[in-house]
Amino acid sequence: MKGLERYGSTDKDDVDFLVGIHRDGLSRGRWSTYARTMLSGMAMYIGLEDGAESIKTWQPDTVFGLLQTKDYARAVFEDAKPVEEHTTEFIERGIALRMERRSILTRDNPVEIRTILDEAVPRRVMGSRETMCKQIEQLRSGCSPAGSTPCGTVLCL
Repeated sequence: MKGLERYGSTDKDDVDFLVGIHRDGLSRGRWSTYARTMLSGMAMYIGLEDGAESIKTWQPDTVFGLLQTKDYARAVFEDAKPVEEHTTEFIERGIALRMERRSILTRDNPVEIRTILDEAVPRRVMGSRETMCKQIEQLRSGCSPAGSTPCGTVLCL
């Protein structure tokens, strides 16, 4: 709720609506298997993400999580996590959660994504050269899994 207050949204109807989306997203139960993997606040974020019609992001360092290929996500997880979280299980569950979250890109009413990447993002090698080639190709092909449907706009500035 503090986040809503920070942006000047104190309208009770808005708060109730967003809390409802959050609860609905969590009540589906599919995220419960990832409870040990999620950081504090992540469950609420996923609930909101699941109920969203559109998502707008600015990504200065990496490709937006929902647009990452599995290999790119693996490289991000391996690079970003502290040593104590570098267990295979933690990384694999994190990747699985990220890939499952992508289902909002191919559902009946897919979320529209508008993301801006810093121009260095596609140049910054995460994983191998092959990983980067696949990631860039996925962004070029419409950004949804296997390029099945366009999911929005990706700008590189």
